[in-house]
Amino acid sequence: MLRLASWSERAFCFFAVNAFMSAYVALPLRISGVTFASGEQNPWYTAMQVLVLLGTAVLCALSPGRVLAVAARATLLNYFILLAALSVAWSIAPLVSLRRVVTLTTAAAFAYYLVATRPVDRIIRIIALAAATAAVASAVVALAAPEIGLMKASEVENPQLAGAWTGVFTHKNELGADMVLGTQACAWLAMVRPRRRLLPAFGALICFAVAFQTRSETAEISILVTPLLFCGLRILRLPGLALLWAWAALAAVFLLSMAVTGLFFDEIMDAIGKDASLTGRLPLWSELTDLSEGRLLQGYGYMAFFVAGNSDMDSVQRAIGWDAPEAHQAYLEVLLQLGIPGLVLAVALLAHTVWLSLAAVRAGVPWAGLAAVVMLTFAGAGMVETVLLRAGNIYALLLPLFYAAVRVHQAYNPEHPRAAPLPAEEWTMEGRQLLGAPWRQRVE
Repeated sequence: MLRLASWSERAFCFFAVNAFMSAYVALPLRISGVTFASGEQNPWYTAMQVLVLLGTAVLCALSPGRVLAVAARATLLNYFILLAALSVAWSIAPLVSLRRVVTLTTAAAFAYYLVATRPVDRIIRIIALAAATAAVASAVVALAAPEIGLMKASEVENPQLAGAWTGVFTHKNELGADMVLGTQACAWLAMVRPRRRLLPAFGALICFAVAFQTRSETAEISILVTPLLFCGLRILRLPGLALLWAWAALAAVFLLSMAVTGLFFDEIMDAIGKDASLTGRLPLWSELTDLSEGRLLQGYGYMAFFVAGNSDMDSVQRAIGWDAPEAHQAYLEVLLQLGIPGLVLAVALLAHTVWLSLAAVRAGVPWAGLAAVVMLTFAGAGMVETVLLRAGNIYALLLPLFYAAVRVHQAYNPEHPRAAPLPAEEWTMEGRQLLGAPWRQRVE
């Protein structure tokens, strides 16, 4: 009976990760040819999210002490969720905001449960398996049924993107983002598991190949930058003065890169197949920035701008000449949704997660390397994609997951200067009882 319960819990966790990736739910609709306007909900996605909500509630109820202990450490995230919930009161689409706040809260609760009950490396294995499975399924669908697994000309703003792979996802960008994550997670597993690296290495290769079939420049650049980030993390292990020189060199390279990008922007865009407007993004950002100035303190409500019936959205789309379903810029989107308070909280949450991940890398925590790489990639992708605490996006699970993990590690690591004020013996007992296996390696 216990074994059945254990296997059921593992199966649910795998199912939930796929649900947060939004994998497979698009297939019934693409087969039937049904489409939805902005703000309308895919019924299959809704059903999957309801199952995840119910399952997460049951699992959290079975381990309330551990989950609440993890949740208590995720203060910035909790404040953001609270602000998003309060925004329902002034949202221009209250039901849409409420539904998506519930989805975001479910993602956070599921992340807390995972951190409270599993070693982080096992969580990474679940994510890697889900992404690799979706990669294989997407390749099969795209090759065997191109009318279902490829983007149609009517679905893309740029005609050159017709034929890009969507696989088992709704849009090529969703597939590309998940394949970036799959490549990073599988590559990390291959690096840290020398005796079992063949299978994760193959998974990374599959995710890498599928990502390039999406024709998403963001996904391609993210994957190409990933090896540089993994190698760059080794700098954090350098001693004293060498570390300072390394940081100075990185800062100089970054500033030089920004200068070169500014001077040769048009040439760089031509080289990567983009026009100077970033496929219509720059005019979109200009219009949205002007609109946000009228609601700097409260915004339009959590995820309530790009919904059917919003006259401001309609005016923006008429001005730019295409139907933008989102801001294509994470930080601007949060500003539109929740104003300056929401943007400050979101940026602080992301920056704190990156900072604590880098500190954990320097302290020798293996999984912190992947957390840092994923979060740094995520921060960069946010400049051109809407991925910051957006309900229904896999990164709405990953940011809470890694934030909670590094916060708990900071709080219950007796070697950390800001650790919980417990003697070593009590911490060992508390660590085992409160957080279980995830932190066992720190006390043995």
